[in-house]
Amino acid sequence: METATLPIVPTTLAYAKKVFSRGTGAFGSEDLNRAFDLDLGIDPPIMFPKEEQTRARELDQYLIRQVGTGKDGKPLTVESLCAQFENKLGDGKLFYHNYPQTYGVESFYLTDSPRPGWTLVSRDIIPGSAGVNYIGQTQAISDYLVGKVYGGQELPAVYTSVRLKIPPHRKNP
Repeated sequence: METATLPIVPTTLAYAKKVFSRGTGAFGSEDLNRAFDLDLGIDPPIMFPKEEQTRARELDQYLIRQVGTGKDGKPLTVESLCAQFENKLGDGKLFYHNYPQTYGVESFYLTDSPRPGWTLVSRDIIPGSAGVNYIGQTQAISDYLVGKVYGGQELPAVYTSVRLKIPPHRKNP
């Protein structure tokens, strides 16, 4: 039995800042322009429904606009951030590790950049996802989505299909 999908009504950053009233709960173009010396212009509509934004706030998540390129038009990668900020943030380090020496050949350092658009991000790691392998992390994420994020609601198909792919004998105890 399929459930009807309601159309998503876009919201604005002004609305999101009311929902995420903590002051550090919604980051848009103005914030990114200041932090990264960009000129992004106006924020695009936020395609998360109002109910999902409210639920995200309850889960202590925040809303952030991601950009994929820097001011020079090149991909915004960990490598470019290290170079732009010389790994300094105020009196501390921007990145804990010495990324060029530790990860200088990895794609997440050299080429991966954020997907442009809005995203909801957790302030903390997902319980049970640290110190385990890929299958353990997938299981922890699945359990978190079922138990905390969607608690009692039907999971979207994309998550259900992943849960079905984890072999029962491989699930964490």
